[in-house]
Amino acid sequence: MPKPTRDFRTTIDYQEAQTATVACYFGSLKFDPLKDYRKDVISKGRNSPYFGRVFCPEARKNTPEPYPGQWTYEKNQAFWAGLIDSNRPLILLTDITFYKFIRGTVDELMWLQDNGYTFLPDTRNPTNTWAIPPETPNPNPAIGDYENGNGPDGNSQQMLDRLAGIRRNILQQQAAYRNDPNVLNISADTLLRLGQRTQEKEALESALAGFQMALNLAPNNITIACNIGLAHSKLNQNAEQKNAYLKTFKLLMEKEDAVYDDFSKIAKALYDTKCYDEAFMCYERAHQLDLSNPNHLNNAGLALTRQDKFEEALKYYNEALKLNPDSLIALLNRGSTLTQLNRLEESLADYKKVYSLKPDEKTKKAIADLELKLKPNISEESESSLKFT
Repeated sequence: MPKPTRDFRTTIDYQEAQTATVACYFGSLKFDPLKDYRKDVISKGRNSPYFGRVFCPEARKNTPEPYPGQWTYEKNQAFWAGLIDSNRPLILLTDITFYKFIRGTVDELMWLQDNGYTFLPDTRNPTNTWAIPPETPNPNPAIGDYENGNGPDGNSQQMLDRLAGIRRNILQQQAAYRNDPNVLNISADTLLRLGQRTQEKEALESALAGFQMALNLAPNNITIACNIGLAHSKLNQNAEQKNAYLKTFKLLMEKEDAVYDDFSKIAKALYDTKCYDEAFMCYERAHQLDLSNPNHLNNAGLALTRQDKFEEALKYYNEALKLNPDSLIALLNRGSTLTQLNRLEESLADYKKVYSLKPDEKTKKAIADLELKLKPNISEESESSLKFT
């Protein structure tokens, strides 16, 4: 009878499987690159970048401390119980055509299928297969004793039939995908949600791959495109992040039915990656779709300020303050821009208004600096007597 995954939670093997925060791999050691990953884990233990990422029975044999003793089937079950409970995607690195007989990681394929995983071809590498966790995790996850068809839960013919079904489904999807990228047996929205859930667990490489698969299915989806940029950002892949946001911007500008949320989502991302001109255009379009919101006018002005376009920026701050005369951020931005334009008296007026609305030391110092510039002969004694209202 299959064992509940909770039965393994106290084991070291289960806990190792729970440590992985990035894409996990499984398959037969007959195939690269699992051979190299295995060697690295065996030699370095917890210091290996593949620790907790190689889900392969052979990789568990003779593993040194903190995993003394020979690999056993039960240790492998514990390892996979930890994976299934973590609800992460995996990548099968063994070509699916290898699985014509009961060998290699067949039991693992059964465990994944038993617990609701979906198998999809990797659209970037035709020899790899994604194992996607269910959107709603199995409430009673369990690990069967298949033992390659020799265990109490195993039946060789039934396992062969199931294996043939998995293999046939993946090969059919591979062939269909080559003709039409919209035929995968999973929706872009489902992949997006899985990617977001995976990203929340900091499994960033897995999340990024999921988002990219989702975008293949829905190439005009702005939310998916934005998530790709966010995943690159969390991975500190700055060039890829910027490129992803610029692609999203181009996609957005070509989208006839783009809505306020689309422009609002991407504008801040573009600004943060110093794509100021593109950010300005998005903020301006967002304002056109929500004329009562002064924030986008202020942000458009800020994007212009970052490009030293002070006169143009000033117009946007003025418009923002018409909508909300007490906007602290717009007053501060306009005051700073007026200083850049050497219109010091107008700048001083803005800073004094900010101070009257919300006194703080930074604004107080800005006022003092401006008053010194307007009164170059002021003495240190008179400076110390400055009062603020």
